[in-house]
Amino acid sequence: MTSITRTIRNYAELSRLSNIPTVLTNVLVGCAIGASGQAIPGATIAALSAAMMLMYIAGMGLNDYFDTEIDRVERPGRPIPSGRISRRGALIFTIICFALSTAIMSFQALPSLLFSFALMACIVMYDLIHKKFASSVVLMGLCRGLVYLAAASAIAWPVSLNIALTLTFVITVYIVLLTMIARGEAGLDITPRRWLSFLLPVIMIAPAFIFHPVDLTWPVLFGSIAITQVFFTQRHLLSQSPRIQKTVMGLLAAICLMDGFFLTLLDQHGLALIALACFFITAWGHRYILGT
Repeated sequence: MTSITRTIRNYAELSRLSNIPTVLTNVLVGCAIGASGQAIPGATIAALSAAMMLMYIAGMGLNDYFDTEIDRVERPGRPIPSGRISRRGALIFTIICFALSTAIMSFQALPSLLFSFALMACIVMYDLIHKKFASSVVLMGLCRGLVYLAAASAIAWPVSLNIALTLTFVITVYIVLLTMIARGEAGLDITPRRWLSFLLPVIMIAPAFIFHPVDLTWPVLFGSIAITQVFFTQRHLLSQSPRIQKTVMGLLAAICLMDGFFLTLLDQHGLALIALACFFITAWGHRYILGT
């Protein structure tokens, strides 16, 4: 393996690059919210996807930057504590990603740019305080919800509040629950958290009782696939010796399926198929780069 290849691999690991398809599906849902059933310009999707992916990558880099001392004990193999990436290098990388994301978003509508600033603020705040305050899980949830709003407002403004707030609430709660479960990965008692996984399929399908898609076949299909993935993943969490890391990665990949389900509720079936493909890409990527 050449030095350039090793460097790319190290930064991909720092960025949890295997999770990137879940950001793309978040953008697709946001665009679908703003489009209200109309065609979505491919160039806009590409720009928003690039900006939100860079924002995600920056957040992951900043997370490892602030958690270096903790990772030296709990995760010594991570890029920074293992010495493969310096703290200074990680910080510079993070700043560049934030700057590039902001530059891209500056070409979008003002509401979209403002939501992206709110997203950046949530990312930085979460990375700063998440080890000190349990309530910081709400910030993590908002990070995903704000991707929906940033993408939706780039397509149209104002957006349908009923649709936007419902789906933003659902993705936020899903990520909050997932993050609470993930906190058992560091050796904390998982027992109070393991049963939270049973709330995940409930929150995932909740929008089905509010939205009225033209064709119910697609939502039923995608909803079934998403719920099956969550239940399939639960076996890791509910076993005698909970496998938290596998649980978290399975639930992260399920974000793509949930987004695909939301897209079917919005009658964006083509985009839902892209979300399904993103699920398989994420699951495959987790085999090479851990998503946690």
